[in-house]
Amino acid sequence: MATIGTSYGGDLNRPGYTDEGGITGIREDLSDIITDISPTETPFYTKCGKTTTSNTYTEWQTSELRDAAVTGHVEGADTLSGFNPTVRVGNYTMIQKEGFKVSGTAEKLSLAGRNKEYAYQALQAGKALKRDLEMALLGTQARDAGSTTKARMLCGVGGWITTNTVGDATFPTAADGSGGFAAGSGAAFTQADFDSLLEAIWNAGGEPDRIYLASDLMAAAVAVLEGNNNQRNQVSPDKVNNNLVRYQTPWGTVTFVPDRFMPAGSIYVVDSSKWKVSTLRGWKQEKLAKTGDSVHGQIVGEHTLVSLNEKASGHMATYTAAAAGGE
Repeated sequence: MATIGTSYGGDLNRPGYTDEGGITGIREDLSDIITDISPTETPFYTKCGKTTTSNTYTEWQTSELRDAAVTGHVEGADTLSGFNPTVRVGNYTMIQKEGFKVSGTAEKLSLAGRNKEYAYQALQAGKALKRDLEMALLGTQARDAGSTTKARMLCGVGGWITTNTVGDATFPTAADGSGGFAAGSGAAFTQADFDSLLEAIWNAGGEPDRIYLASDLMAAAVAVLEGNNNQRNQVSPDKVNNNLVRYQTPWGTVTFVPDRFMPAGSIYVVDSSKWKVSTLRGWKQEKLAKTGDSVHGQIVGEHTLVSLNEKASGHMATYTAAAAGGE
């Protein structure tokens, strides 16, 4: 993470960026700055593929192959044409914005660690919004079209996964973003549950590579899975990186990633190639009308989550750190 001094001296005050009203270093589009502020704090967003959309309701198509079969054919026989229809699904974009204001005096003060207060507040707002987006992407909420009095809402990971699920919870029944998840009572994390979920995902054609979970469940999972199959990433011969733990299974190797914004009690087993963040409006800094002796501004953006195939991922819920089990 860049320090405050580095953020402003190294980015916002670079040659070529002009100001408005004497505010040095403010530029119109902050997309790349916000993206790079703290990528380690939003690992799911960072790992997802990126795409764009031109509508508030983003649609895409999913498909799957027919079941495999031993298919011999009679020599010279006619070929029967088959048809495997695609399924059309979609998700709504969600508007995020964060406002801030800076007095004329604050903008002129010599402040420790930063050159201009307006620029500092803009970056802080952007950082907060990116964390909010991570929480929404990982959420269990359903999509919502919104109204004149209600905000549109994107469907999060937990609202998409219907096929591969384990745990005491009510999971969505339709893989269309309409949601339907409801948490149950706490259950113990067990290796048997975890391995069965990985096997189910593999049988469905998925290749899971990451496990997202809260820090307390991370400790419980590592404690249960410790053994010959659990390999921690070696940073150096005498130092172990406890942030990423790799687990080898007959169905592939997955990496555990603790995420501060995971829903309580949930564990996502994810094929990262099947999830994308789609952007209608990239993060942008906008100046608002000035009132009195203060300058007002906002950071605004609009995004949604694309689930290319929910069968390639899995959801374990509801688990508790205190109730870690064995086999």
